[in-house]
Amino acid sequence: MSTEIAPFSAIKSTVDAALVAAKALVITDAETAEAASLRRKDLKEIGKRVESIRKELVKPFDDGKAGIQKLAKSLSDPLEMADKDLTQKLLVYQNKLRMEQEAKAAAERAEAERKAAELAASDEASLDEVEAAQETVQYLAQPVKLSKSEKLVSTRMVRKYRVTDKMKLPPELLIPDTAEIYKRVQAGARAIPGCEIYEEEVPTGR
Repeated sequence: MSTEIAPFSAIKSTVDAALVAAKALVITDAETAEAASLRRKDLKEIGKRVESIRKELVKPFDDGKAGIQKLAKSLSDPLEMADKDLTQKLLVYQNKLRMEQEAKAAAERAEAERKAAELAASDEASLDEVEAAQETVQYLAQPVKLSKSEKLVSTRMVRKYRVTDKMKLPPELLIPDTAEIYKRVQAGARAIPGCEIYEEEVPTGR
């Protein structure tokens, strides 16, 4: 970028002269010390003038940048809100799928447990049949996992809390100190008197 900008070019000779004068100063006594102090003031004043010129030159660019950012924000904010809205709707649907599958799995597990109990009590069932029935029960007891095609929104479980009884909170949390409570919950606290600690599934970005 060219340094030949008129306002800076006009003050450059002043800057150069001040630098030469400052470099030439040798402090040997009170008089030269006073001269150096005055020179420092001159350098600062010239510096202020340079900064004033800089601000005046960049102001139109800053104003233009601010206008562009405001316009971009007026477009990007609604897009972001729409994305959040769709993400929440997908999460609701995804949770509905999970609950349906969990209900189905619970029914299948209950039926498998009934059959396993019958086989265990039967004198006619073989050991292999009993063990196979128990393995089926154990398999069906596993947590339900959505398939990749059903996992429409990437999520993670976040530990949260809500105060259920302020009077049961430890004295140091009676304010209540929400930051401290949050810190303890995130550190793995399983119980805090007066609080309910729970997990909430939140989107992670996909």
